[in-house]
Amino acid sequence: MKDYPVIKYVIFFISGIILQNYLNLSIIFLFSLVPILLLVLAGLQYFRSKFNSNLIISIMLFLLVISSGSLYFSSRTISKTEYPFKKAKLTKSIVYGKIKSIKLKQEQKLSIVIEVDSVDTKEGPQIVDTDFICNVKEKNAKLLDKLYNKIGVGNYVRIKGTINRPRNERNPGEFDYYKYLQSKGISALIYSSNARDIKIVNDNTSFFQNIIFKVRKGIAQSIDELYNKNSSGLLKGLLLADRSEIDYRVKESFINSGVIHVLAVSGLHVGFIVLIFYFLFSRASIYPRTILTIIGLIAFLMITNNPPSVFRATIMAVVMLLVFLSNRNYNAVNSLAIAALILLIIDPAEVFNPGFQLSFSAVLSILVLYPLFQTKIRDLGIQNKSLKYLLLFIAVSFSAQLGTLPFTLIYFNKLSIVSLLANLIVIPMIGLIVSLGILSLAVGTAWTWGALIFSSANMLITDVLFYFVELFGKLKFSHLFIREFSLQDALIYYLFFLIFIYSLKRFSSSFAILITAVLLIGNSIVYLQLDDHELLPDGELSIFMIDIGQGDGILIKFPNSKYGLIDAGNATPTFDNGERVIAPLLKRLGIEKIDYGF
Repeated sequence: MKDYPVIKYVIFFISGIILQNYLNLSIIFLFSLVPILLLVLAGLQYFRSKFNSNLIISIMLFLLVISSGSLYFSSRTISKTEYPFKKAKLTKSIVYGKIKSIKLKQEQKLSIVIEVDSVDTKEGPQIVDTDFICNVKEKNAKLLDKLYNKIGVGNYVRIKGTINRPRNERNPGEFDYYKYLQSKGISALIYSSNARDIKIVNDNTSFFQNIIFKVRKGIAQSIDELYNKNSSGLLKGLLLADRSEIDYRVKESFINSGVIHVLAVSGLHVGFIVLIFYFLFSRASIYPRTILTIIGLIAFLMITNNPPSVFRATIMAVVMLLVFLSNRNYNAVNSLAIAALILLIIDPAEVFNPGFQLSFSAVLSILVLYPLFQTKIRDLGIQNKSLKYLLLFIAVSFSAQLGTLPFTLIYFNKLSIVSLLANLIVIPMIGLIVSLGILSLAVGTAWTWGALIFSSANMLITDVLFYFVELFGKLKFSHLFIREFSLQDALIYYLFFLIFIYSLKRFSSSFAILITAVLLIGNSIVYLQLDDHELLPDGELSIFMIDIGQGDGILIKFPNSKYGLIDAGNATPTFDNGERVIAPLLKRLGIEKIDYGF
């Protein structure tokens, strides 16, 4: 860790944030603790020459960093966003506030984040200081387009609709949407079925944010003009970090194939941006070329709405470019730590964001594991360059999957068996799709026919991509469903993961490494089952109520271990209770078949 001075402190800072989230220590206590630790540390430094206190100083320093993380997180979340009303649903409500951000328009839907200052309900007016998401569902395409083209970020608006409390975890293993929105500072949803229900009271705009919105909107419209629905949805996800138009079943295929990570805008795209700008400004000298590339990276970050994966990759790329400019040695681990620290200073709650967790764990795992695998592959003395590059590519993919495995199991409950093979095909195709997508948009500004040629080729490649992803995802052995994977399981996994890394560094014998891996896997299987519990025990009559929205479904387990289901809920074109609620719950409970339907 001596070579990575920044990451040590970032890890302890993150530990402080996590501890505060679970322990919820008093902010007064933390305000008192931090100065005390500072005074003790200053005293130890002053008397350092008289006492051999290096170990004590290190301990106190790390305690100070942990306490600082807890204090910073507590101070930023001191007024936790709560749903501000007693009733979970309030019809015929009127909300007043300023538009904070506007998402890209979908076919019949527009989502807007509102910084609310007051609400008028049947119970009377109320002052509210929080953010709402306004979802406008309008069947009349012209009315929705008119609203979309009229509103801007910063407008003060009046919205009439139905206020709802966001859905929380109502069934075991279900995504807690309310908790997720709370982490974003959003406390409620307001639904409107008519675009005319949104009135602009004041058309003032936030200049910078509105320009970004207009650029995003312009790029999205260009994509829609050049591509069909499936390709358009994918490209918006890859270039604008908007996956709302990618079909739910397509996402499931990507998850089952173990390639869902390619749908997130990440370092791959940032790498393409760097190459594009370096190519465009290749005739310029090193200083202006680097500065212009950094400006391009920051612009790309803004256009994608600052997702953690792009932020991380952008910071790392900027640090790399600046280090290259100053002729110093580049340390990727420290750059990753700096990116994490900056992101957490902006919003410490990001540490609980799945995007943050998956992005940083993947890159850190690659930086730590890949050099070890690279050394082992080179020691094999493979002469065939194609085979050697193939193994190195697999090593990168395998390193990332090892690092992100706990988060993948916690959020998706699926362990992909075919992911290494699928990545060999999917990642190069994604790179080609992104390149052709950017090229078609750039050419389209001056030559429409040329843009159509590139987009047609890109649509063909997209169709082939979807075919392979669906093929891999439908294989019976494509993935294993992991019923329960907890935080305790994740800690056990990472402990064994560190032991495995240590063995790779220390053992020269491949046989010794193999034996260590087998022992670690065997112990993992045992220890990971320690906190598992059966919700529906065998040999007993169990009745389980399932929240399916407008009512409850009933799952019955009979003493003979047979199952009955009463009412699986309804299905609409946008939401199927059987597919989205019942099936995932049955998988989580380990139920393969319903014997009786009522």
